Amino acid sequence: MKKTFLLLAVFSLFNIELSYGATGDKSPKNISNRNEKIYEVTSRELSSFLEIIPVGAEKQHGFDNREEFKRAVAGSIYTVVGIDADWNTFSTDIYNIPVIVDNQYKAVISVSYKDGVYNLETVGAAELASELEKTEPVMASDHDYIMLNVYSRASSFVAYPAINTSPETANFIPLASAKTGLNIASKEIQSTYALPQLINIFKAEKIIKAN
Repeated sequence: MKKTFLLLAVFSLFNIELSYGATGDKSPKNISNRNEKIYEVTSRELSSFLEIIPVGAEKQHGFDNREEFKRAVAGSIYTVVGIDADWNTFSTDIYNIPVIVDNQYKAVISVSYKDGVYNLETVGAAELASELEKTEPVMASDHDYIMLNVYSRASSFVAYPAINTSPETANFIPLASAKTGLNIASKEIQSTYALPQLINIFKAEKIIKAN
């Protein structure tokens, strides 16, 4: 598959199981079988994938220089879940993973899954990486990491519920893109939202515009 580099929009989650090392290393440990495979593929191909970035375009993809490629490691695995035009959630088969250099979140790399194969696809989104670094809590292996994308509103949210918890009961934190979208739909921005609440807000905004 042809590797193309895009500055990721703030998209990208369902399932991650991880624990962090005592040194503060944020690369996943004790992960599920699926996430272990994603992490293995990403870690193995990360350095060579970053080298495909054209010389001079490092900053456009979140890096200060090419030397950082050698120290880059894969971080938490986010499974991207979307909301379609009918307000139903769906699996995207895309996983977003922060790229960490010297404990700093520099970029986000996306990994696709198709026909049983994981492929590294895009890298960039430095602003999203920075947001995730600030939002992402230190958790053990009994939590999922979820990124929810309302594509019709270009709005993304993250949640960190207990493992195997239904997203309908998760508390979603609005990222910068979501705050912009919610500002259109709601006068006040909450710190977290339940999924049904989010859908109702965006639905109401659609109705208001239609009238």
